[in-house]
This record gives sequence, structure tokens and C-alpha cells, in this order.
Amino acid sequence: MRFDDKTTNNDASARGICRAVRAAALLVFLLLASYAGAQSTHEDLFIAPCAALLFSSDYGFAPGGGVTLGVGEGAALGLQVLYAVDAVSLNILEMAFFFRLYLPFARGSTGPFLQLLAGTVLFGLNGPPTLPAGAGSFSAAGAFGWRFPLGAHFYIEPMVRAGYPYLAGGSLSAGMRF
Repeated sequence: MRFDDKTTNNDASARGICRAVRAAALLVFLLLASYAGAQSTHEDLFIAPCAALLFSSDYGFAPGGGVTLGVGEGAALGLQVLYAVDAVSLNILEMAFFFRLYLPFARGSTGPFLQLLAGTVLFGLNGPPTLPAGAGSFSAAGAFGWRFPLGAHFYIEPMVRAGYPYLAGGSLSAGMRF
């Protein structure tokens, strides 16, 4: 991955976009949380903010965070969005679709799972990525995680991953099922 020093972006508008995305994610989480008390025979929708740590051989560790939104019981489909910043001011925005399969000895949507992710990664040097992106890459990963239920609707979920463009990574989510 090469970056051009002539990368242009408007820092003020990029920060505004990031704030708007964070506010929208919080609003969606709070709206979905308001329905958590409703009785349902199928709890197959989940949303989870997460903390993540990505590792690349070129740039080292990049801590960040994001949100996961998915649907399914036993097997799930969804979208994961992560934003991370490494030590040399490389800003990373990953948007990936995922397929998750809970292992056969797991009960419903708890316990161990395998997950495949595929999507895109946008990079911004010395600032958030802008559209159209100056640099980007395809993203693909395999992951293993474990969902630990905390009551009927809440859970925590550690996960490790390996793939491209990151060699390895890990995350810890705290989410809600509906």
C-alpha cells in the first residue's frame, strides 16, 4: 500500500461526517434498545458496538472501534463497520458483510461461532478517509468468536480474526439481541 503526500481532504468536513456516523449509530442502538422488552418467539436481530485491534505487517497495530448489525439464529448475516487509527496517522475504515455460523453444539445464537467477512477498506493518511477514496483495498477474513449471554437480551462477544489486508485482529463486543 502506497500513499501519496498530495492526499487532499477537508478535515473539518471529515470530522463532521465522523460525528454524524457516530450519532446515527448511537441513535439506531437506542431505538433498537427500546424494543428489547418486547416479547418475541424469535430473537434473531442483533446490534453490538465493539472495540477492535487490527495488526498489519506494514503499519503495526491499529486500535479502533465499530458496530456490528446482523440477523439470524444458528447462522447469521450482517454488516460490520470498523474505524481504526494506527501509530503513523493512517486512518482505516472497514465495511464488511459477514456470514456467521454457530457451531453445532452451541445453543441457538450463543456459544462458539465461525465467521467469514468480505468487504472493502478505505485508507486516509493524516485524516479520515474521504470519498472518493485515494487508497483502498479488498478486505477478507476468517474469524472465531464466542458469544456469552448476559440475560435474555444482552451479550459480550470476544473474537479473533486473520485475513487480508490485516494479518490478525481481535475485538470485544457488547451487544443486544431482539
